[in-house]
Amino acid sequence: MYKKSFVLLVLFVILFSLSALAVDEGELIPDFEVTDLQGNSLMISDFRGQYVLYDVWATWCGPCLNAMEGYVENYDKFVSAEIKIVAISVDAKIDDPIKFNEKEKLPFTVLHTNPQLTKDHWGIIGIPTMFLVDPDGVILFKEIGYENFSRIWEKISEKIDVSEL
Repeated sequence: MYKKSFVLLVLFVILFSLSALAVDEGELIPDFEVTDLQGNSLMISDFRGQYVLYDVWATWCGPCLNAMEGYVENYDKFVSAEIKIVAISVDAKIDDPIKFNEKEKLPFTVLHTNPQLTKDHWGIIGIPTMFLVDPDGVILFKEIGYENFSRIWEKISEKIDVSEL
């Protein structure tokens, strides 16, 4: 009896701790340092003043690669809607997103960071995770996982008027 209660208590504490870290809709996206593929340091706040779709991903993640493909195929929609795509790789080595970007020639911004930073600052425990952020840095929506591009665009259209696109 006591062992079962203890296990449940530990699980509750872990789940509560993880949910306490997570950022969500209506909150200001926490700032932290990232690196571009040339090795330059940037801050998340450097992208303020515009709508941004942040996508935390890795080159070894199948759903992440599907999302990248969806963004590339529909890139004109993002440009027309004035939404900047910022793909933040959490690969172990920066060489992985560099090689991927060289091969795929992604038309949007690709950055790299340590996965611990996205966990510490944004509460990310699974990828891909996407955030649509307004020009003031406020999170309009958060999506964990990737089904298809239509779902992402639908969520965007619930927050931004993209009906003319």
